[in-house]
Amino acid sequence: MVVYRFLSFFDLYNILEFKRLRFRRVSTLDDKNEGLGLILRSLQYLPFSNDTDEREIKDICEDARKLAYVSCWCQEPENIAMWSLYSPDKSSFRVATTKEQLLNIINTCWKNYENSENKKPSYGLNNKDVLEMKYMDLQELVNDLKEKNNKYITWLRKYKQNDPRVVYGPPKHEFLDSPKFRKSNPWCLKDKNYTHESEVRALIEFRYIGTDFPSNSLYVIENLFSADFYVSVPDNFIHEICFDNRYCSWKREVYKDILSKYNVEITESSAFNNIL
Repeated sequence: MVVYRFLSFFDLYNILEFKRLRFRRVSTLDDKNEGLGLILRSLQYLPFSNDTDEREIKDICEDARKLAYVSCWCQEPENIAMWSLYSPDKSSFRVATTKEQLLNIINTCWKNYENSENKKPSYGLNNKDVLEMKYMDLQELVNDLKEKNNKYITWLRKYKQNDPRVVYGPPKHEFLDSPKFRKSNPWCLKDKNYTHESEVRALIEFRYIGTDFPSNSLYVIENLFSADFYVSVPDNFIHEICFDNRYCSWKREVYKDILSKYNVEITESSAFNNIL
C-alpha cells in the first residue's frame, strides 16, 4: 500500500539528507482525544466502577500518551483538505512511501533500540505497528459506555446484596463487551470529524520496565522523552516528492535544484488545477 505524507521542507530535508523520519509524541498533537481508545478499553474491561478508579485510569493513559510516538500518513494523494491544512503558505511537499517500508523502519528501530543512543534508562519498547485509523463518533461511544457502566453498577449492587462477600461480581467485560474495542489497537481510534485525513500511522510506544515505578512519573517522562523521536530510514524510503502546485515559480526552481541530487522522482500536484 502506497501512503503519503504532507510536510514542510525541513521535515523533507531531515528524511533526504539526515536519513531520519520524525515521530511526534502523542501528547503534543492538536487532537486532545488521541489515546481515548486506551481509556475506553480500560473502562470496559477492568472490573472498576467508581470515580476514583476512572481517574487512576486517566492518569495511566496520560502517562501512555507521553510514551507513544507516531508518524502520520495519508491514503489519498490529491487530498485538498490535507494540502490546505499542511501547506497553509502554499509551499509544502507531499512524499510517498509504502506501508511495508514504514513497518520495516520501526521493526529495525525496535531491534536496534537496546544499543542505540535513544535508549532511556528503565524504559523499554512496548508496542510497534502501522495502523489504518478507524473513525467513529467518540462522543456517542463515551455516552454508550457510560450508560452501560451505570447499568452495570446498578446490577452489581443487586448482585452483592445476595452475597455480601462479593467484591466485583462477574467480570465487567461480560456485561460491557463490545466488538468495537475487542480486537482494536487503542491507538487507531479517532473521531469521525477527522475522516478527511484517511490516516495510516506508524506507532512506537515505550513502557516502564524498572522495578519501582516513580511516584512523579509524569515529571520523569517529561524530562526523559522529548517531543520528537527520530527513526532511521534507508536511501530508498521516499519514492516521490510532489510540489504543491500553488508554489510560486521561482521557489519551485530553487527547490528542484536542491532536491535533484537525491535521485527521487519530482512531480507536481494537480489538486488545485484549473480544469479548463
